Amino acid sequence: MTLKKIFNYVIFFLSIHLFMFTEWLHRYFGKVDFEQISIFFNFGVRGLLNTEEYVIEKYLELCLYFPLFILSIILLSSSIIKKKVKNLRIIYLLDKIIILNYFLFIISIIFLFQNLNLKQKIENLSYSDFIEKNYVPPKLTQIKKDKQKDLLVVYLESFNEEFTNFKNVTKKSKDFLNFKNLNTSKVNNYYETAYNNYTIGSIVSTSCGLPQKPIGILDTRFRERKGSHIVDVFGLKKFLPGAICLGDILKYNDYKNIFINSISPSFQAMDIFFRDHNYDTIIGKKYFKEKGYNDFTSWGNGVNDRILFEDTLKIIDKLKKKNQKFNITLLTTDSHYPGYFDNKCIENEKIVKKDLSFTINCTAKHLYNFINDLKKKYGESIIIIVVGDHLMPDTNKDDKNLSNKSIFNRFVNSNVKILRQEMNHYDLFSTILDLINYPYEGKIGLGYSVLRNYPEIDYNYYKNTLINNIEKKSNFYYEFWK
Repeated sequence: MTLKKIFNYVIFFLSIHLFMFTEWLHRYFGKVDFEQISIFFNFGVRGLLNTEEYVIEKYLELCLYFPLFILSIILLSSSIIKKKVKNLRIIYLLDKIIILNYFLFIISIIFLFQNLNLKQKIENLSYSDFIEKNYVPPKLTQIKKDKQKDLLVVYLESFNEEFTNFKNVTKKSKDFLNFKNLNTSKVNNYYETAYNNYTIGSIVSTSCGLPQKPIGILDTRFRERKGSHIVDVFGLKKFLPGAICLGDILKYNDYKNIFINSISPSFQAMDIFFRDHNYDTIIGKKYFKEKGYNDFTSWGNGVNDRILFEDTLKIIDKLKKKNQKFNITLLTTDSHYPGYFDNKCIENEKIVKKDLSFTINCTAKHLYNFINDLKKKYGESIIIIVVGDHLMPDTNKDDKNLSNKSIFNRFVNSNVKILRQEMNHYDLFSTILDLINYPYEGKIGLGYSVLRNYPEIDYNYYKNTLINNIEKKSNFYYEFWK
């Protein structure tokens, strides 16, 4: 086989690979744009590979094995035809038809870039001073001792408000999700903006009032920096080191900061973010293995939400006995698309059809029990916020109404009075600071608290301005990474 033919077959393989790569992204991550992929590269090798084995296996099947299979069929068919057919013209056409590879390759690139919204990325190459003009930095300020309360923020993986209306979600589960008899409040429209459609991005925005924009080896400014670089090919070394975030504020006030999840904390560099922002304890899969758990059936081969809730309650009990002020950030995994199943729920519920609704019923039951136990034991001494980390990616073929909806949110405290029915992740940051009685004037970060009136602000105008500018380049934003 000539070098030219080998090159043509490589081009064919890459064409099929790009088509299948686009399909893999859509199938397992929903709508993914170029900006989000560049952010994921910032996490480096370690932060990307610590993901669910099933997703990696599907990547290999769709993007490697399938193109190789198609290529093998073509090579075999071509060889058989050449042996059976003596017509030189046909053999000549077989040799030349491979030229179509180049057209196929061009189409595959266009298809990929169209799906990754490259046009938007090009538009975002322009600069904006939106962040510089609108960001108000928090300060390390004392919260009055008599106003200090413990804080629990539960992030439910990919959790939409619309889940409460799924036809297979039971009435009891709907009551659970509304925390019946527990005096909850909610914002009707908790909307998603850029950089908040994946877990760590949403945690950063709600913890710091800033986005996690792409920065590092894929950022053109990287080569301009001098001295110690903030990233290398193995991932981030520091995570927004120049920002003051929720963990920093509460550590300054002698709180114990704890992050709890069921997978490897190094996924998406979560461990680096929490470590750099004064979290004392970071709990992941290793913790649960050491405790003797052996049923790892959730996303990323982690323990199920039920176990997370049960162990978090035990941790809170210990902290309360010590009179230790705490801030716990808890991240669930069962409701990650397409839904993961707790064997205990399968045993107890006897539901035949295992789907996303089954997962929601199970998580709702154990979440309610967890929160209800906390309220019975500790009353209003703990500020409890339960939110989806982001919307469910639009990958569910059975329900076309999952995108462009409201993210699930509940404030489980009786004294919460919602004054605005729209909120994004940056607004939640300032709202949390209000709930923990952190003193600030006007606004904080990039958001406006839903617990305050802002008669001088046209919130709808601000919302649209943020959406239109947040993805654009910002010299001011880069300063937080130094």
